[in-house]
Amino acid sequence: MGIADDNTEPEAAHIKEAMMSDENIKLEELLSRIDRKNILLKAKTFSGRRGFTIGQYAQSVNADLLVVNSPDHHMNIFDRIFTHDLEYMLADLPCNMLIVHSRVF
Repeated sequence: MGIADDNTEPEAAHIKEAMMSDENIKLEELLSRIDRKNILLKAKTFSGRRGFTIGQYAQSVNADLLVVNSPDHHMNIFDRIFTHDLEYMLADLPCNMLIVHSRVF
């Protein structure tokens, strides 16, 4: 929405396409470092509100497991007032969810 406010429709579409391309490159670099052996892995990039979009996609493909990263910070009262991405997924959970905690203290 922020992109659309400051630019014309073709410019906004170009910026969105460039952002999606950058995310696909980052995803491919990340997956190239993982030893997957016999694991079937389907990777997708999405645009839109993260929690809602990911939950909708998991539901549409009848996913068995949805793996997400834990929030980068400790939740507080503001996270209860202003909905967090994880809460969108938990509100209408379409499948089992594994929340991976990757922070180092």
